[in-house]
Amino acid sequence: MKHSDVHARLSDGRLSPSGLPAGTALPYLTAYSILVKVTGVPLFVFDSAGAAFAARYPKNNLPAEAEAYFKGDVAAYNSWRNLILDAQMLAARGPVDCDAWDGLRRVARICRGRAFANRLYHVSSRVPEDVLPWDVDRELAIKIDAALADQNRSSFRQGLGAMDALQGEAFARDKGILPPAAIGRLPKFTDHAVSFPLPPALAKFWQTASSPDRNALSFVWRMARMAGVFSAWDNPAPEVFFAGGRGETLAGLDPRGFGLHRPSQNTYGIYLRRLSRRFTQMGGAGLPEGGSQAEQRWAELKDLARLDPALSPARVWSLAAISKPAVKDGLAPADLEPQWFKARIKELAGPKRRAFLSACYVLNDLIATHNGKRHQLPPAGTGVQRQRGRLRRS
Repeated sequence: MKHSDVHARLSDGRLSPSGLPAGTALPYLTAYSILVKVTGVPLFVFDSAGAAFAARYPKNNLPAEAEAYFKGDVAAYNSWRNLILDAQMLAARGPVDCDAWDGLRRVARICRGRAFANRLYHVSSRVPEDVLPWDVDRELAIKIDAALADQNRSSFRQGLGAMDALQGEAFARDKGILPPAAIGRLPKFTDHAVSFPLPPALAKFWQTASSPDRNALSFVWRMARMAGVFSAWDNPAPEVFFAGGRGETLAGLDPRGFGLHRPSQNTYGIYLRRLSRRFTQMGGAGLPEGGSQAEQRWAELKDLARLDPALSPARVWSLAAISKPAVKDGLAPADLEPQWFKARIKELAGPKRRAFLSACYVLNDLIATHNGKRHQLPPAGTGVQRQRGRLRRS
C-alpha cells in the first residue's frame, strides 16, 4: 500500500481514530506533512510500500535527507518514524519493519502500550541472533531460562508472558509474527524433571526409585541434556548411562557453568556418586574409579553426612580431621576401631587435637542417626564421648 493511500485513509476516517495509539489522526497526518518536507516530493510520488520506508529511514540512524529537518534530534526522528510506520501497519495490515523483533514490538505497542511492548526486549536480547519471534518454542525458552538467575530470569519470563498474551490479540495473530503456540508457564527452577523430561528407560527406573535417587536422576539428567551429553531423542538405559566416557564428562561439569547455583557443585557430586552406585548394582557402568577404596568409602560417608539436615557444612567439613589420617593408614570408616581413635588423640595436641575431637563428635552423631547404615561407619563407634565438658575415653 502506498503512503498516499495511508494518508487518505487517515484523512477520511477509514483508519478510525479510536484504533490509533494516539487516539486521533492529527499526529499521523502531521508526520506525513513532515515526510513531504524531508523528501521534497508529493506523497503520491513517494512509493515505499512494505518495509521500504523502514529501510530508507532506519531506527536511531538519521539519514542525510532527514538530518536537515531534525537537526540531530534522534528522539524526535524516531517518534516521527514510528508514527508513519504505525499508520502504515494499521492500514496495510502487513509487516512494515526490516527487523522481525521490531515488528513484534510495534504490534505489542499498538495492542497494549509502550510499557508492555518493552518487556519483549528481555526476550529478543537473550535468544540467539538468528532466532526470530516465530522460532521461539518452549524447549528453547526453558534452555535460556535455565542459564539465567535472579532479575535476569524474572524479566525474561515477563517477556515470554507478554508474547503469550499477544496470542489473544487478533491483530497480533494476523501478522503471522508470533510463535505457533504459547510458551506457557515455565517450570520452577527446581523442577528439573519438568524442564527436561526423562526418557522412557530412565523414567521406568525413576518410578520405583527412592526420593533421593529421584532427585539425583532428575538433576543429573538435566545437566547431561544441557551439556549435550544426551539429546532429547536419546533413551539410555541406567546400565549404560555412564558408559562410553560419559561418566568422565559428567564428573567434569560444574552446574554454575550453566547458570545453576542450586543444587550446589557438592550436591551434584553426591547425586553422581549415588546414581553410579545404583546403576553399578544393576550390573551397569558407573563413574570411573578414582583414588583408593578407602578414599571412595570416605567420600560416600561425607555424602551421607551432607544429606543429614542436622549437620552444618562446617561440621561435615570437619570430618577431614579423621579421614585424612585414616586414608593415609589405608582405612575406610568401617575399618576404624576405638583403639585407633585413642592412639590418634594421644599423638595430637592443641588445635589439631580439638579438631580431631570435633570430628569424632560428628561421627558419633552419624552413628546415632544412621544406625541402619553401620556398614559405612565405625562398627564399634569412636569410643570418644563428651562428659561435663571433659573428654572420657573408653
